[in-house]
Amino acid sequence: MIHRVLVVDDYEPWRRHVASTLHDSSRWQVIGEAADGSDAIQQAIALHPDLILLDIGLPTLNGIEVARRILAHDAGLKILFVSEHHALDIVEAALCTGGRGYVCKSDAGRELSQAMEVIVTGGRFIGARLGGRVRPRTSSDTAPARRHEVAFYADQAGLVDEWARLAKSALDARNGFIVIAADSSQQKLRDLLQQRGMDVDRAVRDSRYVALDAFEMFSTLIVDEWPNETRFWKFAIPLLMTTSAAAPRGLVVACGVGAPVLCAQGKADAAIRLEELWDEACRMFDLDIFCGYLTNGPLKWGGGDTFDRLCAVHTAVHSP
Repeated sequence: MIHRVLVVDDYEPWRRHVASTLHDSSRWQVIGEAADGSDAIQQAIALHPDLILLDIGLPTLNGIEVARRILAHDAGLKILFVSEHHALDIVEAALCTGGRGYVCKSDAGRELSQAMEVIVTGGRFIGARLGGRVRPRTSSDTAPARRHEVAFYADQAGLVDEWARLAKSALDARNGFIVIAADSSQQKLRDLLQQRGMDVDRAVRDSRYVALDAFEMFSTLIVDEWPNETRFWKFAIPLLMTTSAAAPRGLVVACGVGAPVLCAQGKADAAIRLEELWDEACRMFDLDIFCGYLTNGPLKWGGGDTFDRLCAVHTAVHSP
């Protein structure tokens, strides 16, 4: 299948380079080029490309505003930002428009092709220097193995003890750690880590330890009792980019992530949808997620295929 591409960049040699590179592939067809923001919007609407490669530093309108206007007209269009800008606030603003990926121009040689493939097939992509889970150029076609695992526990104490083990391992390895749970569980985790000699306060100051209240997250991204995808990405992208940037090793380990809290409230479908969104985040970022459910939760009230669906969205299942 040939995918139609619109290239938007004010630097003509770059446009020529991209067009020439894509011309050598049977996968891509450049159907238009634009050098300024207004022309980009007009061509995107008229041509309806499968993918738009969009720079940020454009005359007339910058690429972030261009993306907003294009997606306001047609939210189904797929935009991949390709820019020299790599400041976190700029990247976050670009992706929060609804753009599906971001690659720095200096990394395009090893990342652009992969990013384009991921996005036209429905995924999202962010470059390695920004915290992305990027396949090395010399590897096989199999992407780096992500870990989005689920385990079931008889009681809260066993669950929090496992969180503490994962948090200590992540922080000792100079990675980032995120926990999203009820406040009481967060405090138990913090107390347990401090008992085991961890300097949690310093990790918090360094932005490598992030504890978020699940109910506050729900107030941001749950609409009509359902996880809103747009709001999810506006929440998750800044969180993951900031934590990854603070971690010398770049990997982020997350526990809880809110879905078990929804599950405990009897909202099985919403919990599974939230797990699906976090799974996509695992594919996009260098992120490993470990979910923990109590055996008196989904096993007790789920019924039907709820338990099987919950397990299916994870890469590994650890039985009670």
